[in-house]
Amino acid sequence: MELLQHGDPPRIPEPHPENQLVLYLRGPEAVEVATRRLAEFGYSPVPAANPYWPEHSAVLLEDPYGWQVVLAPWVFGEEPQPGRLSQPWVLAPVSPRP
Repeated sequence: MELLQHGDPPRIPEPHPENQLVLYLRGPEAVEVATRRLAEFGYSPVPAANPYWPEHSAVLLEDPYGWQVVLAPWVFGEEPQPGRLSQPWVLAPVSPRP
């Protein structure tokens, strides 16, 4: 991954629990492997400020600067989110007006 910036560098905000880098991995096994590998380097899961992530089986880690990285066990836009319906809403047919 590479992030590029043209022109003057932007002001970088202070770390905040809702400013996160989300990595969408292919399934819970991939999250488990990544989490175990990161633990070998001293990183441990941290509590999520937003219940959305643990409700969807994601793991959060914090980098040395206080920024959080989310390891999500589904590929956004390709797979349904764990713990959620693949279609959270359904449109009912509408009868034409007389």
